[in-house]
Order: sequence, then structure tokens, then C-alpha cells
Amino acid sequence: MLAASLRAGPVLNYVMHVCGPGFATPCDVIRTVQAPTSAQVNGVTDSSFQTYFDSSIPGQTGPYFWSFTDSLNGEFAIGTVDNDSGVHTAFVLALGQIVCCITDTPFFLSDINSHGLITGGGGPALYDVHNLGTSPFLNALQLSIVFDSRIDPFAFEQGAFLAIDDRNRILGVTFDNFYVLEPIPEPSSLLLLGTSGVIALLLRRKLRPSRRQG
Repeated sequence: MLAASLRAGPVLNYVMHVCGPGFATPCDVIRTVQAPTSAQVNGVTDSSFQTYFDSSIPGQTGPYFWSFTDSLNGEFAIGTVDNDSGVHTAFVLALGQIVCCITDTPFFLSDINSHGLITGGGGPALYDVHNLGTSPFLNALQLSIVFDSRIDPFAFEQGAFLAIDDRNRILGVTFDNFYVLEPIPEPSSLLLLGTSGVIALLLRRKLRPSRRQG
């Protein structure tokens, strides 16, 4: 199962800009949604989730209730899943397998782009899902962010990533602001991150065990 294959991915470098009316940067990261294929829809059953949860948080039982949020080329999909005994989380479907997640609501997955990058919330989250031969794997990516001074890092940590486009730009939200994360191309990122006075945050997201009702 891929639960054992969740691993730390490379560090991605971004610069943050507050966006929206009254700001120089538009909030123009568009979330594009693909419907899951019939094979994906028909391939997910109660047994799919039972097999995954048996390997990660034993003791859970169905029935499970799920819905799809987004899909990528019939290979990957994201969605939400619940049951009556305490599971309230998101899932990633890859190669017909449920490969994530066991983190409670308010954790959620919001978007997947054409490069297999997945955004989420309940605290900003970015993952990378790919096939390696016949086995899928999932990276929890680390972000080094040059902050916009109008965004408080604590507020950022309580926010979410809402969308990611095919240029890997990310739309995020805090309590009171929207922002865009723009990828920093190499090698200029090394010069920018080394500049005096720049705030950089290394974000590491971990999947926490789902709470279960007694």
C-alpha cells in the first residue's frame, strides 16, 4: 500500500503576493476540474477504503461515504470520505488504489493539476502524486516561501491552498487575504533566498492520524 510510500519530496521555491481588488496582483489562478472516469467511479468501493484503513488506522468499519473532487487523465483522483465511526478526511486514488489520507477535517484536498501536484487545506498542503512503474507514490512537498509582508506567517499556517494551475502557481487564503504563490525559477531563487531581509518559511506537512470516536 502507498501509505508506506508517503515521503518528503524536494523543496519548491515560491514568492508570495497578496492578490485581489486594490492589489497589484490579480487572483487569477484558475481551478480546473475534471470529472472522474467511469472506471475510477466504478472501481472505488467500500472494500477499497476498508483495505486502506485496515493498513493505517485499524478498527474502522464501513459503510463509507465518498465523493470525488477532481481527477487527472483517469490516472489520479482526489475526494472526500466519511464513515459513522470517526473518519472525516480526504482521499487520493492512484492506479485504482486508495493511497491517502488519514488526517481529520478540517484537512481537505482542493485541486490537482496536469503535473500531478495536489493542493489542500486545514493548514496549507502540497503533494506530488506519480506512477513509478506499476506502483504509485505520494510526496509531501516542502515549500520555501518568500513572504509578502502583508501576510502574517501564523495566519498563513491556519489557511489553505485552494487551487493550483498548470504553471504550478498556487492560490491561497488566510483569515482576511487571498494570495498567489509564484514559482521562483532556478537559479534566480538562490539569489533571492540569499537576499538580506527576505523571510523564508520551510513548510512541512505531515499526515496526522484520524481521530476515532470511542
